[in-house]
Amino acid sequence: MNPNAWKEYAADFIAISDAEIEREKDRAAELIAEQEQWLEAIASWEAAGKPRRE
Repeated sequence: MNPNAWKEYAADFIAISDAEIEREKDRAAELIAEQEQWLEAIASWEAAGKPRRE
């Protein structure tokens, strides 16, 4: 982890509350989880030979 990564968003951290940051963090984590599920489903589908219903 880059210990200075926060500096790119320093203005955002100043402009919004801790509660807002926490909500945004939770929303981002949910998006990541959804996208990881989607990527896992794609990998599984590809491994199954890319089946499609017609």
